[in-house]
Amino acid sequence: MMNTFIDIEPIDILSEKEYEKETGNLLDNIEQSIIVTETVDGKHVEVTKGTGVIDVANIVTKNSFINKVQDTQKEKIRQEKIRLDNANIEFPYIKNTLMTDAEIQLFNFMRNNLCHIEKILIFPKVRLADIIQVDTKVTVDKKYLWKITNKHVDYVICRADNMQVICVVELDDYTHETAEAKERDIFVMQALRETGIKTFRIRSKIKVVDRSDLELIDEEINTEFAPNCPYCGIKMIPRKCASGKNRGHRFYGCPNIIDC
Repeated sequence: MMNTFIDIEPIDILSEKEYEKETGNLLDNIEQSIIVTETVDGKHVEVTKGTGVIDVANIVTKNSFINKVQDTQKEKIRQEKIRLDNANIEFPYIKNTLMTDAEIQLFNFMRNNLCHIEKILIFPKVRLADIIQVDTKVTVDKKYLWKITNKHVDYVICRADNMQVICVVELDDYTHETAEAKERDIFVMQALRETGIKTFRIRSKIKVVDRSDLELIDEEINTEFAPNCPYCGIKMIPRKCASGKNRGHRFYGCPNIIDC
């Protein structure tokens, strides 16, 4: 069966000068002001909503709850206006969180439960273009680079000694539920598979994830660190005892067990 690849339209990447030329002072000329009418205590009150900040009207009422909420909102808006007035328009950035709560929980769970944890490193939110690259001997078409520069994977597990990638782990939380996200997941898994990197997906709800959800990841890590057979020199493979009093016990065995 042939693999099906989904072409993604390339993103136009403009330099800083090109961006300024394209946009000019457009943002400086944009003003948005919407006036809506609300009813409080039987009175019609006009509330102005501007760009970024909502101005709360001064409502006179005997309702203590409304007054308390109104005072709290006014203070929040006052602080926000101060922040925006002093913002650096050349660097309009604010701090963001690296991972969602679910991603943090899985990260810590893997650190506490994966095998050979002293020999591996787990990196969250790694850009796809940092672990695979376009083979320029095959093509120099930049659209293939654009397909991987704007995507990332949830976790990359590497050897601690040489930073070689062992595998990729994806948490299928709510961020993977949209049709666009599913198309992205298909592309990422196909691209990684073509380079020989396995992807493991955790589909369990984070609150019920247990040791069994990491079994296939453990298998890949154990395979990476498998020693050579002391008799024939072939790299051994991880096995599991299927019966008897040692059932479930994991060990390394020679794949050439008949002739070794």
